[in-house]
Amino acid sequence: MSGGSYNYAYGRVNDFAFELERNLEGQRLEDPDAMSPEARDARLRLVAHLKLVASAMHAIEWVDSCDYGPDDEIPAIRAVLGREARGCGGCGGRGVVETRGPAGPGNWEPPWVESPCETCSGSGVAP
Repeated sequence: MSGGSYNYAYGRVNDFAFELERNLEGQRLEDPDAMSPEARDARLRLVAHLKLVASAMHAIEWVDSCDYGPDDEIPAIRAVLGREARGCGGCGGRGVVETRGPAGPGNWEPPWVESPCETCSGSGVAP
């Protein structure tokens, strides 16, 4: 099979990032109806993130279509995840662990309680 394992979904994410970036470039900051500098910065950071996500999606699609070799997607995935790629062993990267809650008559607490992982201090990232 060649390409298309996921209907080229990476292209839609890449297109969105491109359009968002183009719209931001076209806005004048002095325009009173323009977005706040904080919103503009957040969107620009999102554009950069989406470009990395699209690249990882492309690599995954091509590996799954046998156009790239096994594990060729790993560098692109790690670029998206950064430190998150090293998930904590204590919580599996979730940042929380499930513990049995208090039981007994009249206790309305759920039977399982999530609490921050002590190994990674709730970050989900290996220390």
